[in-house]
Amino acid sequence: MSFLLRFHDLIGGIHVPIDDGIDKLNRKYTLLIFLFLALPIFTKQYIGDPIECFTPTYFTESQSRYVNSYCWTTSTYYLVTDGSVDDIGEPAENTLDPKTLTDEIDYSAAVGEEGAITADKLRRVRVTYYQWSPLILLVQGCCFHLPFVLWGACAHNAGVKIRRLLKRASDIASLPPGCQQREALLAEFVDQFHTMVNGNVGCCADPSCRIPITCRCGTGPSRYLCLLYLLVKSLYVLNVFLQFLLLTAFMGRGYFKHGVELFRRLAADGDWWNSPRFPLQTLCQVRAAIQGGLRTYICRCVLPINVFNEKIFSVVWFFLAFILPLNTVSLAIWIWRIFPCNRLAFVRLTLWRTRLFNLSEISRASKKVETNYLGWDGVFVLRLIEHNHGSNLATVILGKLWEFYSNQMKAQEEGAVDLELGRPGDMGSVTSVAPSTSWHSCHAGACHLGHFTQQQKRSAAPPHNGYWSKCS
Repeated sequence: MSFLLRFHDLIGGIHVPIDDGIDKLNRKYTLLIFLFLALPIFTKQYIGDPIECFTPTYFTESQSRYVNSYCWTTSTYYLVTDGSVDDIGEPAENTLDPKTLTDEIDYSAAVGEEGAITADKLRRVRVTYYQWSPLILLVQGCCFHLPFVLWGACAHNAGVKIRRLLKRASDIASLPPGCQQREALLAEFVDQFHTMVNGNVGCCADPSCRIPITCRCGTGPSRYLCLLYLLVKSLYVLNVFLQFLLLTAFMGRGYFKHGVELFRRLAADGDWWNSPRFPLQTLCQVRAAIQGGLRTYICRCVLPINVFNEKIFSVVWFFLAFILPLNTVSLAIWIWRIFPCNRLAFVRLTLWRTRLFNLSEISRASKKVETNYLGWDGVFVLRLIEHNHGSNLATVILGKLWEFYSNQMKAQEEGAVDLELGRPGDMGSVTSVAPSTSWHSCHAGACHLGHFTQQQKRSAAPPHNGYWSKCS
């Protein structure tokens, strides 16, 4: 049962929005669409009769079933005149459509006793995809979900799990203002948010680590989550483009413009165009033992499953053509949002909504909190909260973060003045603002996490960003 719950968590995210709407369309709804499209093919393939071959009348019923099974597991083919189909699988100009050739060619005259083509200017076109079509759809749906798996697996390296952090934001959004539980959740969110944006938790203690996206050593605002999210966005775009290329390679290069050709034929003829890529009638070559000798039989087969394949893969083409520009535009928007001027404009607007500053102070305060505290990851998380829960919640959270940051800065300034005047100061007042009294010693590119004793606190340098720092 726990595994099933975990699988539901992986697929649906348990209603915790940790990405935007375009990502949800890719990793959740697209997976459901491809599962739905694969269902009729699975039903026809394993319950109905996906292929029916016409066998000689003296074949027994068991021999006819054998021919059907053999022709289904092996590839069938159809014949076209040489030059009627070009190298990319599309009909050449001023020639007959290959779908009509299966009815017009005299196969008894065109194919010899051993299955060799005897007629001039005829060649075979093999049909090899229909056995794999349901598996292709399932793999396509899973590929749309893989970038989300990477996002969820790597985001916890930010010091706190992004799902847990945004779950707190969802809980806060569900409670009315003034609720005591809401205030407690806000305080917890601020504490976890501070841990994330400072980048001091989750440091890599292995000096051999050379992968920057999985190891974050350093202090100050981080950009790990933001860059990881842009990578995931790029994988969504790359996934759709690669699926176009793979389907084209599997079904013939003409599939790349299948939808365009379908529209052109529909506008010209006013009727649905049956693509030669999905033939309904094919040939199958079978060798069977008759009266002690092997004989080759050319059986004519009907593929009812291609009625489904043609419609379904046409829908797949249009869906991929629809989602590719959406993913590209979404990636471009998030790249535009990480520019310093856009990050600063977002923080300035959100701080202005808090009504904590005058217009003369808003620019200086927003630049200070964005540069020294929030950084890339902080602004990114606030944008996700605004996207999923509205600007009001993002404004409330940024107001609480500003109070926390200003109190932290005041405590640091008082501690610095006390040390400058030679007074011991109230060290407890400084450490009460920060969520921990952990310190980091950096040696040879590695971070080691430790704790100060009271004697070390008295002799330590002033704190930096709420943490006690000691670098040798």
